[in-house]
Amino acid sequence: MRILSALALAPFPVAAIWFGGAWLALLTASAGALMAWEWGRLCRGAIARGFAPGAVELVLVAVVVSSVTISAVGAARTALALALLGAGLVFSVARQRPEGEAGWTALGTVWVAVPCVCFLWLARDTVGGRAILLWLLAVVWATDTGAYAIGRSIGG
Repeated sequence: MRILSALALAPFPVAAIWFGGAWLALLTASAGALMAWEWGRLCRGAIARGFAPGAVELVLVAVVVSSVTISAVGAARTALALALLGAGLVFSVARQRPEGEAGWTALGTVWVAVPCVCFLWLARDTVGGRAILLWLLAVVWATDTGAYAIGRSIGG
């Protein structure tokens, strides 16, 4: 089932990389937003409590999407600076809630935003940007699939 879902979803990032521009930025921002939302929920222990986001998750998502948007227009350094400043904002908001770990939540801002920004930065390479991104996805998918297959074959 996992392999079938991967085969069904793989065309979206491949097409976004191929067409680039706004398509790649939109997919990267969407993926970053989902990762940030999930990270915020994990840090506050909300996985079993439903899907409603709290203030911290909303700030975290806003910082990541803003960083990706700025990177998409060609200002990767500014986007990285925003991610770092945004981590401080996430930390201060996360400290206001009784549950969760503010430091880990803030670290997640950087953990999610920096790879998204760098992904778009690599895409702007006029010589081989598209090939680099496709190679990167191929390596990740191959190692993930191999790890899954080996894990299943040895029972864990």
